[in-house]
Amino acid sequence: MSAFREKDKDLFFGREDFAEQLVTAVKRHPLVPVIGASGSGKSSVVFAGLIPRLRAEGTWLIQSFRPQSQPFYGLAFALVRLLKPELDEIQQPGRAAELADDMNQGGLMISQVMATILERNSGKRILLVIDQFEELYSLCRDEKERQRFLDKLLSAVEVASAQRTPDFIFVFTLRADFYGYVLSYPGLVDALGKSTLPPLGPMTPQELQAAIEKPVENLVELESGLTERILEDVAAEPGNLPLLEYALTQLWQTRQQGKFTRAAYLEMGGVKQALAKQANTIYNELSPVEQEQAQRIFVQLVRPGEGTEDTRRLATRAEVGEENWNLVQELAGESARLVVTGRNETTGEETVEVVHEALIREWQSLREWMKSDRDFCTWQDRLRVVMRQWEATGKNDRALLTGFPLNEAADWLQQRLADMSVPERDFIKLSLTLREKKIKEGESQQQRITVARTTAIGFGIVGVTLMILLNRQSIITVVITSNKKHLAESNLLKNFYLPKADLSEANLEKANLSKADLTEANLSGANLKGANFVKTYMPQSNLLKADLSQANLSEANIAGSDLSGADLKGAQLVKTYMPRVQLKDADLSQANLSEADITGSDLSGADLKGAQLVKTYMPRVQLKDADLSQANLSEAYIDGSDLSGANLQGAKNLNPDQIKRAKNWEKAKYDADFHKKLGLK
Repeated sequence: MSAFREKDKDLFFGREDFAEQLVTAVKRHPLVPVIGASGSGKSSVVFAGLIPRLRAEGTWLIQSFRPQSQPFYGLAFALVRLLKPELDEIQQPGRAAELADDMNQGGLMISQVMATILERNSGKRILLVIDQFEELYSLCRDEKERQRFLDKLLSAVEVASAQRTPDFIFVFTLRADFYGYVLSYPGLVDALGKSTLPPLGPMTPQELQAAIEKPVENLVELESGLTERILEDVAAEPGNLPLLEYALTQLWQTRQQGKFTRAAYLEMGGVKQALAKQANTIYNELSPVEQEQAQRIFVQLVRPGEGTEDTRRLATRAEVGEENWNLVQELAGESARLVVTGRNETTGEETVEVVHEALIREWQSLREWMKSDRDFCTWQDRLRVVMRQWEATGKNDRALLTGFPLNEAADWLQQRLADMSVPERDFIKLSLTLREKKIKEGESQQQRITVARTTAIGFGIVGVTLMILLNRQSIITVVITSNKKHLAESNLLKNFYLPKADLSEANLEKANLSKADLTEANLSGANLKGANFVKTYMPQSNLLKADLSQANLSEANIAGSDLSGADLKGAQLVKTYMPRVQLKDADLSQANLSEADITGSDLSGADLKGAQLVKTYMPRVQLKDADLSQANLSEAYIDGSDLSGANLQGAKNLNPDQIKRAKNWEKAKYDADFHKKLGLK
């Protein structure tokens, strides 16, 4: 799955014609692009095709780098190895950091550094390879730094272009689906127009045959028809080359008596399924806990495409999670090779990325994870941009999250805490702390208008006047809390920010509280019958014995709230986020909890008769003595939940495997036929 490198030149076949064209282009032009689809072999043809040919001439100084998130540092590190070859591995990073700063923030030009190198190496030419040029757009989020890098690069190309024979040449590899980004920079388009090298297209059948047979020539025998079968599977799909190499590696490992056989090839699933099958095999061998970790890891290693395909992302150890790093190392080991680990030369942080984008494209499990997590991953990518901007301001409070973005971040923090890095969590918490501070300042202002408040009656003229003249948020808060017995069918709380509000015993029947922020609010004993709580944010709230019958809490966040003894009869809880919720003895009969998340909640003694629990995520839930008769548990996830004494008679869409993953399943009550399916006496 990894690209061929210079040391692999004796095993690299099939791209001889293109490699010769590349050599010719490099000797004539100062900027040469190698553009092709993901997995078409761009890096391989440069490192195992071009570089060995130039190296054999004995007149070339050659270095390479990837832009990653800091293109100037990658460039500087490559140049330092040419400029100061006497420096050891400890000294090089410091000198590279200085050089990067001189080029990025100072006036030092790349051409000046090149000239210095050539003065010290008379008669030589320089080849600088920028591998995976698309990282300049996918990983470098600082647009100004990207612009400066392109400006300096093109300035150097202009200097080299003025020479009859360029002394220094840049070659870069670029994924074809990122070519649109290149076209948006006119200077780069003009420079590329002077190169006559065609894009790297699919390999011909003859080239593919050479790639399959020549590396093992005189080492093993290929069974008759095997090459043709492999060629049929590969067809003209350029992105299948990494899978081809992976499949051939698997064939090498399973060779029998010096022979590659069709049977072995078919058993491993052929070219297209070889990697996916290997990934599934490795994943299925993990424990349930490790599988959850693996999902978190791989999702962090994919950047959601915006108008392009998803791409791999270089993640730090902190972003993946310290608790997941041991598994990362296993996945990078010889027996797996699904990810590659490394180290950021600037910060010293350990990094990890998927071994190739082909894994993202071909592994169905990863595609499904990305499909279900796309909203979160896209949001998390935006958050990282905001965090970098905040850091660039010296961590100024004004650059913290506010308003809806903060509400959105707080919501994701509750839902996906385990999938966020410590710096991301801290950034959101700092933003929340600042908002709390401003709220307290508003409360002080509220206290100064106590006299005016006592003269205001209900929603009368005085109250309206105060709303206009004074702080609207503070006054509405006063009105709401002072009139909580008279808020039935009210719209005042819609989208309203009212954390820690005391609304105990309030009458909010059929009131609209959608998208409100009621964090840690006290709604104990409140009449919330038929109320609208769609997408309301109310974690850690007190809803003890509240009447929520027929209420709509779809997509609300009530994580950690206490609903003990609450009446939720017929309530809508579709996709509601409610882990670690207290629902002991609550009435949830006929309620709809489809696709809700109630991880680790306590529903002991709860009435769930006839409830909809379709695709409900409910691992480690306490269901002791709960009534689940007539409930629909189709695809419900109840692994580790306690079913002792639970009534499952008449429950719909159960299956034995589903039940047996729960705890104390044999102590629940079942219909006679299902009792037999479970093998109970």
